[in-house]
Amino acid sequence: MADNRPHRKKSVQGATISVTELGSLLESLYAGLTGARPWQAFLDRLRALFAAQNVSLTLRFPSREAGGAVVFSADTYMAEAEQAWNTHFFALDPFEGLPPEQVCSIGDVTSTKRWRQSEVYRDYLRPLGIEHILALEVHHPDGAQCRLRITRDAETGDFDQRDKANLRLLTPHIRIAIGMQARLSHLEFSHRLLAGTVDKLSVGSVLLDTRCEVMFANDMARRLLDGSHGLSVVQHRLVASNPRDNAAMQQRIQKALKATPAETPTLVEAMSVGGFAREQRLSLLIRPVSGVEEARPGKTPAVAVFLRDTQGSSQASAELIRQLYDLTPTETSVAMLLADGLTTDEVAQALGIRLNTVRVHLRGIFAKTGVDRQSALVRLLMNSVATLA
Repeated sequence: MADNRPHRKKSVQGATISVTELGSLLESLYAGLTGARPWQAFLDRLRALFAAQNVSLTLRFPSREAGGAVVFSADTYMAEAEQAWNTHFFALDPFEGLPPEQVCSIGDVTSTKRWRQSEVYRDYLRPLGIEHILALEVHHPDGAQCRLRITRDAETGDFDQRDKANLRLLTPHIRIAIGMQARLSHLEFSHRLLAGTVDKLSVGSVLLDTRCEVMFANDMARRLLDGSHGLSVVQHRLVASNPRDNAAMQQRIQKALKATPAETPTLVEAMSVGGFAREQRLSLLIRPVSGVEEARPGKTPAVAVFLRDTQGSSQASAELIRQLYDLTPTETSVAMLLADGLTTDEVAQALGIRLNTVRVHLRGIFAKTGVDRQSALVRLLMNSVATLA
């Protein structure tokens, strides 16, 4: 039997947000965290829900790399007003010291007379047409903090108990979301740090999804995939220009993709592909990504391919090499050229000095680094922290 009763908004502790409205709000909140402008869609919906003039969100994260953010939703964005708030009036916030997760309006913290005599109202808010504010502070156990402010003009009227109940209903979700964003920011920072370190090691890294399509390539990989080294991306897939190389590579990729959970930790396939010139060859290391057996088809990392130019130059920092071993500028130059694979004759020619002079510098380098063979020197330099700079 059909239910013909009028639709009623679901009330939760005095809240008047309907199930549909709540679903839309939470979708914009959680889905927005991974978007180009986190929180923006959620604040826009909050502004509509509360018939607000402006909504602002200030985020503070405990780690330096995660930083923080200020997000605004307003009828008319005013850069000068935002700058004035951030540089001066932020310190005059009437809700400073508000207990976490306590929803308050101006009337809860001060009298109307005192409010209208305050500097922040007189010199900042009133010129913007802001009369009423609803405030919330949210603290996540991990240390992330959120300061939410919702404003109205005089014509719209003050916030009532239903408005406060609605914001209280959303508070636990906001707390969860700021913790998620702090975690995402930390992971993004860690990813950038790792990717930068791999770049410094002259290693290209490529991730393929379960369809064997490229879903990520670091800067070094993008440089090596220009086609001149015999490898490129065609229709989102890795393709070797030499048919024999390509067949061998695709076979190894498929083997990595089909690896069982027991095989994944130890399965590693290696090969090389050739470019237009004989010396332009890339070394490839192909291995499965753990956890793929539980992943859904599509954009899930499944296979990692690491690339290295067999003729690539050392990426070690000359300045750090000099600092590490207290080398002179010329000794540093000699050491760097040897690390790049040059012979002593080639070093002399490159630097415009005599071969005997190179040998004198080499003896000085040996004495300072504690090695006595050129091969040991190259190994020492390539394994030093200077390659990570």
